[in-house]
Amino acid sequence: MKNVYKSFAILMLIIPMLLLAACSGDEESKDKNSVEDNGEKQTIVFADAGWESLRFHNWVARTIIEEGYGYQTDVTSGSTTVTLLGLQEGDINVYMEIWKQNIKDAWEKAVDSGTVKKVSVNFDDNIQGFYVPTYVIEGDPERGIKPMAPDLKTTKDLLEYADVFDGKLYGSPLGWKAEEISQQQMEKYGLKDKFKYIQPGSGASLKQSMVQHYEKGEPWVGYMWGPTWMLGMYDMTYLEGTFPQNDVLVAINKDLEDTAPKVVEFLSNYQTSADITNAVLSDMKKNEIEAKDEAKKWLKKNPDIWTKWVPDDVAKKVKDSL
Repeated sequence: MKNVYKSFAILMLIIPMLLLAACSGDEESKDKNSVEDNGEKQTIVFADAGWESLRFHNWVARTIIEEGYGYQTDVTSGSTTVTLLGLQEGDINVYMEIWKQNIKDAWEKAVDSGTVKKVSVNFDDNIQGFYVPTYVIEGDPERGIKPMAPDLKTTKDLLEYADVFDGKLYGSPLGWKAEEISQQQMEKYGLKDKFKYIQPGSGASLKQSMVQHYEKGEPWVGYMWGPTWMLGMYDMTYLEGTFPQNDVLVAINKDLEDTAPKVVEFLSNYQTSADITNAVLSDMKKNEIEAKDEAKKWLKKNPDIWTKWVPDDVAKKVKDSL
């Protein structure tokens, strides 16, 4: 009987020790799962939906994250719909340009899923809508161009100048949210009576039509969005009364808040402007610079902007890497 009591006493001593070890193991496991404290940090994946401004902002953020915070980064390419779904499902961690108004339903669905979160507004001064070359309104003495539509200010004013543009208005490619809005504006202002709506096959062909007319000093009116290299390189005037302003968001998969909270803090501070982005896209085009190199060039020239997004020790690491 004494042996039974002795065994029971030993068991009562062992059980708490086992429980303590188990709890310690849980805490150790938690530490191992925390990429902020663990040397084996996760690779942070960015979305690439195919446009240059997104690639530029990706590389600005990736450079800071890699050099300043010590993470590896990668990118997943695809359409806007596919990459947004990837963000929702956790295959993508960061999306540097969510054009909220252009994908309103899909964005709201992603947020409602509970896995996607807006952390900042990258820029809110972009304007998309109908544009004309400024020389159409003001002329360009250096090029020998006289004003063709001196009182043109709004979309509605186009009705008075249909002949100037040969009755052609270049719209958005089919399938874009902007195409739906363009058609609505044509209807709203009665432009269909005087203009033929030219629908380009792609964003590239739309840009090409604008560039060709601009280089020849010819009148052109059509849909354009910013930021783009054209709006950085060419003097264009936006016609009032077309499209609503579109906040461009930085978003994350919420898991990143647990696995890389310091990175999320940085992304929450990330803010630029359409003017900044237009300028860098223009520089990329003129000098045939890739987005990665343009990002490093921009970081070197603009520490007064980006160092406000990160702690001093992170800023120093990034500067040293450049």
